Amino acid sequence: MALPDTNARFELTSTRDLALGLRDLVLNGLAFQQVRAAHLGLSPTDLTALEHVYLAGPLTPGDLATRLGLTSGSITPLVDRIQAGGYLLRDVNPDDRRSSLVKTTPAGESAMKQFFEEVDAVVRDALDEAPGIANTTMNDAFQKTAHALKAHTAK
Repeated sequence: MALPDTNARFELTSTRDLALGLRDLVLNGLAFQQVRAAHLGLSPTDLTALEHVYLAGPLTPGDLATRLGLTSGSITPLVDRIQAGGYLLRDVNPDDRRSSLVKTTPAGESAMKQFFEEVDAVVRDALDEAPGIANTTMNDAFQKTAHALKAHTAK
């Protein structure tokens, strides 16, 4: 679903139109993420893991695996790959010496800041083409949709 002409009112003919637009946004977002991940020498899943650590702060490998829906056996090589790229490091967990914490490095922080600045610029440019849309209304709709998708994922 393309953004409407700036002279036209933004009206959806149905919830299905909104769902199709959301699917288009998600698929194009995944393609964007895939290209940016490759630029960093990472897989899309690696970049998603780096995003989680960047946004949440230090995580145990188990917590990261849970967030990604991965097994504990698959999280170790994933963290190893991102660490080899210089974006993450393992540190001692002060709350549990048997565990480690995965943290972003300065290079990881820089890569994520640049990634999110680029996403912000793309969103800002796209919304500048649709001045009639209230950002707070869109944010509310996105948040409600995200929470609903999360709830359905947990089922």
